[in-house]
Amino acid sequence: MNSMKAFLGRGALAGIAGGIAAALFQWSVTENQIRVALELEAANSSGHGDEMFTRTTQVIGGMVAAGLYGLFLGLIFGFACAVLWRGLPGRTAFARSIRLATVAFVAWVLVPALKYPANPPAVGDPDTVGQRTASYLGLMAASLILAYMAWSLWQILSERGDDGAKRFAIVVGGYLAVIALFYVIFPANPDSLDVPAHLMWHFRIDSLAGNALLWLVVGTVFGFLGDYVRRADRPQAQREETVSV
Repeated sequence: MNSMKAFLGRGALAGIAGGIAAALFQWSVTENQIRVALELEAANSSGHGDEMFTRTTQVIGGMVAAGLYGLFLGLIFGFACAVLWRGLPGRTAFARSIRLATVAFVAWVLVPALKYPANPPAVGDPDTVGQRTASYLGLMAASLILAYMAWSLWQILSERGDDGAKRFAIVVGGYLAVIALFYVIFPANPDSLDVPAHLMWHFRIDSLAGNALLWLVVGTVFGFLGDYVRRADRPQAQREETVSV
């Protein structure tokens, strides 16, 4: 079952699983750093207004958002798999899925995060939110487009017979060179860092780890479901072949 509907269905299930894993990671790990950052922000703030929502409500809302985000990514991943499936390397659905999930993590998360890393709530000038968001999304879009171009170049070199180290050096080296150029062209983060360094780096590492977990679960579940369907369809195909004979 390799129809678009089947790919999107598996992508949705994989995305929900990944979103749940990311939500649990956020609640059990990242939340500790967020609470410390909020305490620092409250201590440095002159205002004494009450919060519109309690922290518990905010945490629950954040976990729900993580689940919906996982579903969104899963559907995009399923669509990408449907379009690229025949050209992906790997003999099994799991091998193809986990490779594509790794590329997606690098292009979607890692590349923009190295230029514009995540910051805890205590960091960030509200007046620069629009600029920071535009820069981050712009770099993410450029990274995704470049990743697709690198994949297309890989296919062209493979068809031409350029395998092994030569193909790897051309594609990966070219990709890294252009990404380095993007890092120079795109503006720097305008915000100053006025929180303890250990809090900043713990939060950033936790953010990357949570995203890595999300993509790992998406790639794993999607590949597992693909191989499961393939094994389930094989006896049916054999029975139909036997009946036709």
